[in-house]
Amino acid sequence: MSSPAGIIGLVALCAVLILSSITLGIVSSHSHASPPHRRAPPPPHHHTTAPPTSAPAPPSGGGGGRSTLVGFVTPRIPQASALTTVQGSCADRTCDDVSLRDLVCSAGSGFTLQLVGFQPAPNANAGAATYTYDVCSPPAGTCTLDARKTCLDNSQCVSGPNNWGTCTRQCAVDKFHALSHVDVVVPGPTALAQCVTNTTLVSVSCSSGSAVIGDGSCDTQSSNVVKCENPNLLPGQCVTVTVTIAGEGNSLGVGLALLVDKAGNECIGTCIGGPSCEPCDDEPPPAEDRCLTRTRGFWGTHPWITNNYTPVSVCGRALTCAGPATLSASPNSCTLTPCNSSVMEALGSNGPEYKACVQYAVLVAQLTAARLNLAATAAVYGSAHEHCTSWRSSSSAAVPQSIAQVIAQCEALGCACSSKAQSVALEQCVAQLDEFNNSPDALGPSGSTPAPFDRPSIDDSGAVSGADPTAFTQARRTRRVIGRAGC
Repeated sequence: MSSPAGIIGLVALCAVLILSSITLGIVSSHSHASPPHRRAPPPPHHHTTAPPTSAPAPPSGGGGGRSTLVGFVTPRIPQASALTTVQGSCADRTCDDVSLRDLVCSAGSGFTLQLVGFQPAPNANAGAATYTYDVCSPPAGTCTLDARKTCLDNSQCVSGPNNWGTCTRQCAVDKFHALSHVDVVVPGPTALAQCVTNTTLVSVSCSSGSAVIGDGSCDTQSSNVVKCENPNLLPGQCVTVTVTIAGEGNSLGVGLALLVDKAGNECIGTCIGGPSCEPCDDEPPPAEDRCLTRTRGFWGTHPWITNNYTPVSVCGRALTCAGPATLSASPNSCTLTPCNSSVMEALGSNGPEYKACVQYAVLVAQLTAARLNLAATAAVYGSAHEHCTSWRSSSSAAVPQSIAQVIAQCEALGCACSSKAQSVALEQCVAQLDEFNNSPDALGPSGSTPAPFDRPSIDDSGAVSGADPTAFTQARRTRRVIGRAGC
């Protein structure tokens, strides 16, 4: 299939996600459902450019966003003098030292970014590869030396001679700027020819703001850009960006990609996961999301299952089962010692044990259960890909959050909690974690609960023990809390 003159397909080795304060032109925009938060101001103008009728139509950009755009990326090479040089690249990085799917802070801008979903094309010659990113403005924090003062950046904790420390906001920067637009750039024009043809179509869907095809403001060595413009994120809100690349020979995977954010006059790059013909993932993700969830009470009363999935990290501490083997639990039992690394002590934490910040104690217990749920899911279904990615909170005051976002925000807000004012701010985090831990399992097409969760009453010796709440009950009465009160 040939493409019209002047149309250049998506050709590149890695993708670049740009957060910038410069507004770009619009090729077309189509309105859909209203966004989950305040509507963005309308773009300056609209005109529609339809893809050639001879090209195959790609699937919709997904996500149910307000705006979706489908078409070719038509490059227009900008003047070099109009671009800002990007600081940072993926040139010296490898698949082994980049967490492709983890939530990261965009260095210098104060936003969180994460590749939350990837769906490969059904086969090498048909279908589409889809990449889904969440870009979030973290909830406001408080000043470390005065929890009564809320802040969006470190500068708001300093006023003249007054210094109230630094801002506890997740990914806090010295000066925070609002997000103008999110760009996904596929640089070119030769490297992707092995898996994407010059007739490839692209679609972008935005959960808020306007979907646009245009070119970037940071010097990424490419002008192939799709973007979400004017998402207008308030603190605690996110924009979901879904990019779908369709066409013949589409065998894209998840490889190294450069995330670039522009704050003020600087473009700063960070390596994450994105479209690549040289993927880091050896296997495609499961056809459907998998997630095993159990409450803190379950983990606390089934130590022969809990000891299979430790250690887990909570507020920077590695929690495990380090006791000697028993008839019901081996090779280790879950005891309350040592206190500062006991997973059972953490699960049994309750508010009255730490009155300075009641919610901190509850947060530790719920975080521990959530971490055990994620560890168990990865152990049962494999750790090559992220799991539990489709879950979204419903108790958020702003927009639904993924479990990765909830955990990151809760640890940023709560791990240093030491006052009643900070405790109040943690109530929503605790509610979101409890909601996740009580959510139904996502078991995939088989619908079968995997071992050992299908028969939790069977202990490590094979005997029917039912449940053993001994250590969990003791932990709720020790008046000790991980990281505080004697631990």
